[in-house]
Amino acid sequence: MLLDGALAGTGRRGGPTRATIYSRLETQIEEPRTRLTALVDTGMSLTALRAAARRGRLEATQRSDGQWLSTRRAVEQYMESRPRSG
Repeated sequence: MLLDGALAGTGRRGGPTRATIYSRLETQIEEPRTRLTALVDTGMSLTALRAAARRGRLEATQRSDGQWLSTRRAVEQYMESRPRSG
């Protein structure tokens, strides 16, 4: 028998509860992750986005095949956090 809160978010069989699953799905539906190549614009190169992701400055994940995934919102937040040049 498990202590209350020992494995928060787990169901009777050890897997995630329905509420946990629905919460994760809702987040993924609202803001799908896309490849960094699709998020590049004139203000930021693909090389710069990859470097930011590697350094942990851009919220992104790397798939097992090496592709970086992020969201438009994460890229916008990163762009706003960078110091203005000029």
